[in-house]
Amino acid sequence: MVTLVIVRDSDGICPDDFFVTDNESFSDVDVVAHYSGRWSRQVTFRDVKQCFGGEDPQS
Repeated sequence: MVTLVIVRDSDGICPDDFFVTDNESFSDVDVVAHYSGRWSRQVTFRDVKQCFGGEDPQS
């Protein structure tokens, strides 16, 4: 069983966001908080790879 959380912008400016989890103990707020906390880490990993050559081998 999975939980699907849909976040909508009430003004209709931003597109809808869809979050999925298989953790049944998470509430809707917990799911969104977990993903938003993870987003900043993913952006950091991407920036390190693209801007600082984090994926280049050390040879």
